[in-house]
Amino acid sequence: MNSSNCGKSKFCFSIPNKCDPTDIDCLFMSSELLNDGSFRFEMSGLSDGYIAIGFSSDTLMGNDDVYICLINTTEQVEVQYASTTGRSPPTIKDLGKVKNIETSFNNGVIKCSFVTSNPISVEQSDSDSLYYVFLALGPVQDGHIRKHTKIPSITSQKVNISEPGNSFSSIPILIKVHGSIMLVTWMTVGTTGMIFARFWKGVMIKQILGKELWFQVHISLMTLTVASTVIAFILAFIHVQGWSSNLPHAIMGCVVMFLTFLQPIIALFRPSPQHKRRIIFNVFHALTGFVLRILSDVTILFGLKFIDASPNGWMEKVMGGLVGWGILRDVLFYANVYFWKKDGDENPKGKIRNEKILVIIYLCGNLIFVITLLVGIGQS
Repeated sequence: MNSSNCGKSKFCFSIPNKCDPTDIDCLFMSSELLNDGSFRFEMSGLSDGYIAIGFSSDTLMGNDDVYICLINTTEQVEVQYASTTGRSPPTIKDLGKVKNIETSFNNGVIKCSFVTSNPISVEQSDSDSLYYVFLALGPVQDGHIRKHTKIPSITSQKVNISEPGNSFSSIPILIKVHGSIMLVTWMTVGTTGMIFARFWKGVMIKQILGKELWFQVHISLMTLTVASTVIAFILAFIHVQGWSSNLPHAIMGCVVMFLTFLQPIIALFRPSPQHKRRIIFNVFHALTGFVLRILSDVTILFGLKFIDASPNGWMEKVMGGLVGWGILRDVLFYANVYFWKKDGDENPKGKIRNEKILVIIYLCGNLIFVITLLVGIGQS
C-alpha cells in the first residue's frame, strides 16, 4: 500500500495531505474503480482501536455507509460494513459483496484493503454520485467501536471516488469560526479586561459617564467577552447537533459558559463599595474570574488538540507559549505593584507609570501567538 498511484489510477485522501501510508503518522484511504464496476478500498492509520471511512451527501454523518477496520477481541484486524445512525453507534451490517480482504497490524498501524460491489448508500442520495468522504479513528471496547477521539477528517468538497485524484481535508467552517472566536475572546479580549480590573483600578480614575475609566474599559471588554462566548457556544451546537465527542472540551466549555453568564448577573446585585458585605462580592467575583481564566486556557488547549492533525502537535505548543506569556505578564505587573509599595506610594491615583508600557508589550506578544493559532485553525 502506497500513494504512488494516487491521481493516476486511484482516488486518495490522506492526513496530512498527500502523505504516504508507509509513514506511521499518515491516516490514509484510497479507492480504485475496477473493470467489473467494483471498488478496491485501502485504509491505513495509527490506531490501537479502529480506522474507518464513511460516505455522506453532507458534512454530517446521518444514515450513511461506513467501512471499518478494527482490532477485534482476538487481537485480529477485521473489516466491518456498517450504517451510521445519527449520534448512536453504527449499525453493523452483513459484509455482503466484500471480498479479497487483506489486513495487518504492525507498530501500532492498522492496514486493510478489500474489494466491494456493495452500492454506496447515503441519507440523501444525489444523482451525481459525489460524496463527502470521512476519515476517522478511535478506540474499541469489547469488539465495538467507540466515539472517535478527534474530529473526523472530511474532504473539503464532494468528490467522485471512481475517478483518480487527491483530496484535501478541512475542519468544518462552523468549528473553525467557533474556535477562532473563543481563542480571541478568552486569550485577548477577556484577559485584557481582567488586567484593567486588577492592575488599573485606582490608576485610570478619569470619570466617563459617571464611572472611572478603568471600570468602563473593564465592563466593555467583559461584555464583549460574554457576547462572543454565547455566539461561539451556539455555533458549536449548531454544527454538532448534540453532544461533542471531545468530552473534556465539551464539559469544560459548558462550565465556562455557565460561569461567564454568572459573572455579570452577580455583578448586577453587588453591594455599594461602602457596604459591609462588599468584600464577599469582591472575593467571589475575583475567584470566579481566576477560575474562568484557568478553565478557558485548558478548554482551548483541548479544542486545539482535537483539531490539530500535525504529527508534532505544534498548535498545542504555541498555546502553551501563549499561556506562559500570560503568566509572565502577571509576574511583571505584580513586580510593578511591588515597586510602588517599596517607594512608599500605596495608592498612586492617576499616576500611570509602567502600566501602559507593560500592556503594550503584552498585547504585542499576545497577538503574535493568537494570530499564529488563527492561521493554524484556518489551515486545519
